[in-house]
Amino acid sequence: MAAAAEPLARHGDHRIGMMMAIAALRLAAPAELESAEAVNISYPTFFEDLARLSQGV
Repeated sequence: MAAAAEPLARHGDHRIGMMMAIAALRLAAPAELESAEAVNISYPTFFEDLARLSQGV
């Protein structure tokens, strides 16, 4: 997959933001997630857990 040219849109839904963060692991370059802090609504440690689980991906 190619790198995202602009922040990944979460379309106003924190769950889509979490899915986009997981999908972004497959991008060739780092990607920015629009309003990433919104995932704290239901999963405050999401990014810490994702970083731990995705080591080596």
